[in-house]
Amino acid sequence: MVSSLVWNSPKATALCVLRGAQGQELLLNGILGINPSPETDLTHMDRHVSGSLRDLETVQGGVIISQGAANQLGAQKGQILPFYLNTASGLQYYGNVTLVGVINDGGLSGLTDLDGKSLLPFRIDARGNYVTAGAAEVLILHWSQALQIQDTAISRIALQMEAQGNLEPFARSIVTQKDYNVWIAVGGVVTWYHFGEYLEMGGVTLLVPLFIVLLNLGLVMISIVSERTREIFTLTCIGFNPTHIAAIFLAESVVMGLVGGGLGYLLGMSAYRLMTFLSVDIAVRQKLEWYWSAIGVLLSLGAAVLSAIRPASRAAMKVTPSLVKKVKLETEKEKVRREEDIWKVYQAQKIAMPVRIHEEMLFFSSYFSTRMEGMKRGLFEKVKDYSEAEEETPEGDQIRHFLFTYTFLESGVELVTVNELLARKRSKDDYYSLSLESKPKTPGLPGTFVDRTIRLVRDILGDWEEERPKIMGKV
Repeated sequence: MVSSLVWNSPKATALCVLRGAQGQELLLNGILGINPSPETDLTHMDRHVSGSLRDLETVQGGVIISQGAANQLGAQKGQILPFYLNTASGLQYYGNVTLVGVINDGGLSGLTDLDGKSLLPFRIDARGNYVTAGAAEVLILHWSQALQIQDTAISRIALQMEAQGNLEPFARSIVTQKDYNVWIAVGGVVTWYHFGEYLEMGGVTLLVPLFIVLLNLGLVMISIVSERTREIFTLTCIGFNPTHIAAIFLAESVVMGLVGGGLGYLLGMSAYRLMTFLSVDIAVRQKLEWYWSAIGVLLSLGAAVLSAIRPASRAAMKVTPSLVKKVKLETEKEKVRREEDIWKVYQAQKIAMPVRIHEEMLFFSSYFSTRMEGMKRGLFEKVKDYSEAEEETPEGDQIRHFLFTYTFLESGVELVTVNELLARKRSKDDYYSLSLESKPKTPGLPGTFVDRTIRLVRDILGDWEEERPKIMGKV
């Protein structure tokens, strides 16, 4: 069994557009190409589809969109929709597609691939960050048809081998030859084969002569300053200030660096030519491009200036009266630590959020769950135990609960806040008002970490306000 998954390259603008019968437009930011038959066994996508997933193979130009997207277009199963590509020159008609089914928004957002990550492709948000595309902005089609659309490529290939033998040599050959990530699942155990990180350093031997040059030039400049003490006092008497005096010695070091670097480069090139003329075999070749000469001179100039900074400051201080004062300044790290020790939280804090949700609660729920799902795999901070609930009060108020815990790893200690984003729509109102209740899992949590949770939710809501017109198809 072979199952290919196709994604689009992430973009900041819509990839393509679907149009409904009444002229409605649906902006799509993600292309998801699948192999329907094996995908039902791999990710069980068919459980969330109204219609048959296999129609993508049998119906020419068959596509599947989310229920929210279908409602926005006013489209139904079997309807033919015009399909446009968003190019640099504007919308370009690509052809007609047939809607063979719709998929539940929440089910599509919750689908994960074999590696535990979201099945949905990525897009670029307004801040230039890579985020998972929402369910309502993804177009699902057959993988072979998806590859015909520009800026798409195969992102994953799942294989089921006929013989369950030793697959490690096969995985290692793929990793070493192609630099791919490979997961092997045998007997309930998953093994991940990949190249890790490594550090490669070069040119370390250049630091030794450079350090020697810095010391030599520094000693030369210190000797010059000591020998010219009377001259420094004379310059002060005629009106030179400390800045002028320091500039004199720095200018002298600049001249030394330019002359020394230029002569050194010319002598080095001449020595190389001389060795070639004498038939001396050397393993390196000279850098003849013009910018290498500039790099050599700038390197010598930088070494000369660095070695002259300390002697020049000493020259300026020789004639500068000063009053030494010792003041202990509190560092930013100490200030933060002091605030954490003083301000601790023992009870829940409830904060009203400056956002109202009108008829787009379904889209907001999908967007918020997508952002939460994207933060489940963080290293130092992540979201756990995300869930949603809905209820209606006897007064007719509609309430939606978004529950999650936010975890921070600070100096090896795990700090956790338990949070609930509450969306309430009163019977007399036509909108949902939002409020956040955040409390420490362990009493005595520093208040800065509760504030960090509040800032996280506010940032997500701010991103929602910016991207809502695009998600709702109103741009």
